[in-house]
Amino acid sequence: MAQLQKNSTLYTSMKDTDPLTPEEMKTAADQFFPLLKIVQEGMPADASTEETLKVMEHVATLAHRIRKQKNKDKAKERFGLVPNFKGSFEA
Repeated sequence: MAQLQKNSTLYTSMKDTDPLTPEEMKTAADQFFPLLKIVQEGMPADASTEETLKVMEHVATLAHRIRKQKNKDKAKERFGLVPNFKGSFEA
């Protein structure tokens, strides 16, 4: 019984380091390329793909900051105080 249980977990879960499946690559590409196109539209016509990818990293960082601030503002609006990472609250 223990052997069967051990074998069943081996085949049902994939490790993070296992090769990606075509389906996983398709899912990632379907999400990535529309975002790349958004950044490309704002880039100069002669910008290289490498330059566009660098700018995309910066835009993604900014988008995460904006999301974090929106969530913080929503929490402040609902509760008045927002916990910070130091264990205290901000008004």
